[in-house]
Amino acid sequence: MPNPSMNILVDFQESFAERNALHTRVMEQAAHDRNLFANSPNSGYVDLNFPDVPAGHSVDLSELIAFYHKKNADNEARKVEKLRARAENSTK
Repeated sequence: MPNPSMNILVDFQESFAERNALHTRVMEQAAHDRNLFANSPNSGYVDLNFPDVPAGHSVDLSELIAFYHKKNADNEARKVEKLRARAENSTK
C-alpha cells in the first residue's frame, strides 16, 4: 500500500525538476543571446528618422517649456520660503 505523503513528495520533486530544467534552458539561451550581442560588430549608427513627422513640421514646444520653467521657479520659491520659515523658527 503506497504512502500518500510519498506521492506528494514525488510530485514536488518532479515539478521542481521540470522547473529547474526550464530555468536552465532559459538561462543558457540568455547567455547565448548576450554573447551574440556582445560580440557582434557595432556600427555606431542609430537611425533617428521618424517617417510619421515630415521634416520642418515639428511642434512648437515653447509654451510647454515656459510652463515647466514657471512650475520649477514656483517650486524653488516655495522651498526657499519653507527653509526661511524653518530658519526663523529655529532661531526663536
